Amino acid sequence: MRGFTLIELSIVLVIIGLIAGSILAGRDLIRIAEIRRIIREVGEFKVAVNTFKVKYNAIPGDFSNAEEVWGSDVSCPDTPANFVPKQPTCNGNGNGRVGFAGYETDLSDITAYDEIFRFWQQLSNAGFIGGSYTGTERVEDALDSILPGINVPKTAAFNSAYSIMFLYKTFLTGGGSPLPDGFIGRHYYIVSRPGTSSPYNFGYPALLNDAAYNLDKKMDDGNPAEGQVVSYNIMYPPTGDTDCVTQIYALPSQYNLTKSDVTCSLAIAADF
Repeated sequence: MRGFTLIELSIVLVIIGLIAGSILAGRDLIRIAEIRRIIREVGEFKVAVNTFKVKYNAIPGDFSNAEEVWGSDVSCPDTPANFVPKQPTCNGNGNGRVGFAGYETDLSDITAYDEIFRFWQQLSNAGFIGGSYTGTERVEDALDSILPGINVPKTAAFNSAYSIMFLYKTFLTGGGSPLPDGFIGRHYYIVSRPGTSSPYNFGYPALLNDAAYNLDKKMDDGNPAEGQVVSYNIMYPPTGDTDCVTQIYALPSQYNLTKSDVTCSLAIAADF
């Protein structure tokens, strides 16, 4: 039985190289498609919120007359956690902020943030985004309450979701420099995975570092600590976590492109 000739081995190696190259190219195409879809969807959310504001003169989730439009959910304003998408909802407090109604200076009470779920429910109820949402937490008083496709929309990235938050004060802790004033008093769309140790239940990595950098560069300036797109690690940095960004307690910082893992979550400024 004869062995392979050098020519035959060369052909095999070329074929293997082509297959490997096509796999890598396919992964790159998937990343590009994910980035484009996230950019498109965030743009659609911005249009949806502005349309909602024009129609109802209110911000979704914060809408103080929402029950008059879609009916009242059970036990408003503190509907128990559940998995049932529905139209009945609860009124917001109308203070112009989504989430933490009455608790804008205290993160310790995790039961008071139903507005961040009603935000998506009411946008869907109005017909301005797709999907149907519960308007409530996933687990009562728990730190893993977002569930992609059930109470918040899914993103294109792996098992991740969009959340909404209002940044009312700097999250930066540990004795570092404070964040720029431009971060404070703004709503952000968060692209992340559900987690169990983030005080806002979202913040777990959803994007490869290079994907986060390229998304930031396409939508903004490519800088994780400035502009309209920032790293969640900058806004609320886990202790010692420099996987996504090069510096968490000092500015300026850059995306850590030496890492090839999924270590980044992003915060994208909303225009309301």
